[in-house]
Amino acid sequence: MRRFDAPNTEYWKFNTLDARGNVLTEELGNGVKVTSGFNALTGLLESRQSGVGGGTGIQNLAYQWSNNGNLTRREDKRQGLTEVFTYDALERLDVTTLNSTPTNDVDYSANRGYYKGPELLKCEDAGIKALVPKPLTSNSKADGRFDKRDFVYNSAADEYRCPAGERATWRFSTVEDDMTLHKYWSSACPTCLLRSACTTSKYRRIGRWEREEVFDRVQQRLDQMPEAGRIRRQTVEHAFGTLKAWMGATHFLTKTLPRVRTEMSLHVLAYNLKRVVQIMGVRPLIQAIRAS
Repeated sequence: MRRFDAPNTEYWKFNTLDARGNVLTEELGNGVKVTSGFNALTGLLESRQSGVGGGTGIQNLAYQWSNNGNLTRREDKRQGLTEVFTYDALERLDVTTLNSTPTNDVDYSANRGYYKGPELLKCEDAGIKALVPKPLTSNSKADGRFDKRDFVYNSAADEYRCPAGERATWRFSTVEDDMTLHKYWSSACPTCLLRSACTTSKYRRIGRWEREEVFDRVQQRLDQMPEAGRIRRQTVEHAFGTLKAWMGATHFLTKTLPRVRTEMSLHVLAYNLKRVVQIMGVRPLIQAIRAS
């Protein structure tokens, strides 16, 4: 890479590539030489070293990956720092540690499809503050009837107070989708004057997960951060929506995971470059590259 008005000035050049096209050795215009190592089977980065004229004077990094391509360990040998990452069953980042110390004070934002009790509980146990809106699957409100939000839970008595002022007490427990649910209803339902505005059945049954307080805390966080959904749409969904629009209806043009991963990396690189140019402008970006 050279300046258009000074062809003898080099900002970056690569010297060697592996069979996948990964850059193994490269040089920057300030004299820094970078050496990278990649796994022969997966093509994933395993090491990176850099220094003026070569060596490890600036960087000496090592990486480890899972079979699914998730980063599991990152080590900075110069600074003596080691990060370890673990993931849940859906391949989402679950627990992170820095030199064996948990560093999970992060917010996790997702759409309604990820509103699952066991997953939210796992996030909470790991110290992750989940921000996931509750899916509104009941048609009661749309049909003009009371929904669960109109019933007030009394934790001391383990019962609900219905809109008619009656007590809905615990009746039995069951297991659904690996969740223990408690069922409540009131004996006054059959003769209640508000029954038609509450249920089409003889009794209005209310289900409560045994760890319902996890749902309550998620909702409290959302109430305190009403802008969370908007930020997610701007930062996450906008990026993937733009990439999908660029890629078209066929999405990926290549096949097999290594090739698709490479294609996706190129899309992300192009997106990031366009964003940086849009935010900083061309000249400030070139000046920042020169300064580095």
